[in-house]
Amino acid sequence: MDALDKKIAALGTRGSYDKDAFLFLAEEDARGFYYVISGEVRIFRMDDSGREVEIVRLRPGEFFGEAIAFASGKFPAFARAAEDTEVLYFERLRMLRSIRSDPAVAEFFLILLADKCILLNKRIETLNLRTVRQRLAQYLLAH
Repeated sequence: MDALDKKIAALGTRGSYDKDAFLFLAEEDARGFYYVISGEVRIFRMDDSGREVEIVRLRPGEFFGEAIAFASGKFPAFARAAEDTEVLYFERLRMLRSIRSDPAVAEFFLILLADKCILLNKRIETLNLRTVRQRLAQYLLAH
């Protein structure tokens, strides 16, 4: 872990969640965001009949919830530990103070959010511009 990673990690608070424990609920105020240290976190929505639709499964090394937290919004989905999971929790107001006072922290999160924008644009392109066969081939190659 380089110096910046240690600096970012020092801003978070460690938390542990047992399998099936919720990290947050849909429509809950996003007062912070998370980084997966170990385990897995499922992000999902529920339809009107209570059926869960998984949006993404997050693994160690991944941040989640940061865009919503920085926008002072509400989480649009549920987050539940898919197995025993350890995370770092970053409280929004503390992070905003750090971003204002330390350009390296600001740059870290700017790059993180920019990378997520690029990834989402690629996913939109995949869904809209490729055939089912092309999408299946891409999925199989990736997994």
